[in-house]
Amino acid sequence: MLDRLLILAENNDLLAIICANKVDLIDEMEECQRLFAAYEEIGYPVLYTSARTGQGVELLREERPGQRPEVAVRGVRGGGGAPPARGRGVATKQAPCR
Repeated sequence: MLDRLLILAENNDLLAIICANKVDLIDEMEECQRLFAAYEEIGYPVLYTSARTGQGVELLREERPGQRPEVAVRGVRGGGGAPPARGRGVATKQAPCR
C-alpha cells in the first residue's frame, strides 16, 4: 500500500515523506531502518518518530513548516490506538516495525 501511495504522490506532484512512528515500542531500531532502507535509497525522506517520547517530532515539523500533509498514512500495530480517520483524506496502512 505504501508503494501505491508513493506512486499517487509522484503522479500528482505531492511531496512524500515517510514517517515511521512509535519507534519507542521497538527493540531493534536497525530492523525498522532495514524495512525502509529501499525508500531512502531512492530518495524518499524517512523519519523515525515517537509521539510519546517526542523523538523525531521536531524533524518532522522542520520538513514541512506550517504545512499539513495532503495525505497521511497511519499504521497502528496490535489493533490499538486511535480509530481510522475515514472520510478525512487519511489512508490507513499497517506498517509493522518489529
